[in-house]
Amino acid sequence: MAALRCAFPQVQWDILATTIDVQISEDKKQNPAQWLTKLSQHYLGGEPIIQGTHNFLRKLKQEPGMSIQAWHTLVRLEYQKCNFPPAVDDRLQRDILSLA
Repeated sequence: MAALRCAFPQVQWDILATTIDVQISEDKKQNPAQWLTKLSQHYLGGEPIIQGTHNFLRKLKQEPGMSIQAWHTLVRLEYQKCNFPPAVDDRLQRDILSLA
């Protein structure tokens, strides 16, 4: 936290210490991902793009015994329900959806 304290201007530190801190339960305050999520929600209105794609792909991992075709179909169907920004859209189409 000392390094963060030096890196943040006072106004942002006040937001971190007053607004963000109260949104995180005591047992999760040592988890950096919790802080990043709350900061992103505060400043960006949502989670970071890379976190969103990571969560999408993690939730749709290929289960043991699932064929590649079945997994690919699952990913494509779930992807159609999402509203990713264009850059993410392009990346997912290139990296995942082009697999057949």
